[in-house]
Amino acid sequence: MKKLIFITTLILVVVTTYGQNLKKGNTLGLHVFTITLNSGVTMDQYLDFCKTKWIPAYEKNFSGVKVYVLKGIKGECLNCDGMMLAWKTKADMERYWKPDGGATELTNAANAKLKPLYDELLKLIKMTDAKYTDWQIQ
Repeated sequence: MKKLIFITTLILVVVTTYGQNLKKGNTLGLHVFTITLNSGVTMDQYLDFCKTKWIPAYEKNFSGVKVYVLKGIKGECLNCDGMMLAWKTKADMERYWKPDGGATELTNAANAKLKPLYDELLKLIKMTDAKYTDWQIQ
């Protein structure tokens, strides 16, 4: 729990410091996980894949969201990995994710399109300890 609170605070500070305009009603999905690079894969390869392939494809298939790669740089979550999904509105997010966290038909369709990229991602890393919390800007 402390890890999640720390990364949430860190993300909000970083986002507001660099001029991102968060507004009332925006919804943030904070996903924290541990990655293990597969043999022969560098962190730069993983980050390049996320930034040039995964994120653009995700944003194309899940409209209304902006995705950011995260790395814990100090504190309890030092070296944690994560992603932040910044939705324009809660309604945008709920087109894809039900209030109980379950997927909608739109999510299933988007994930089907992303499956080849997800399979490519799994050639780079193993992901464990994945946790998420969605937050709405008040």
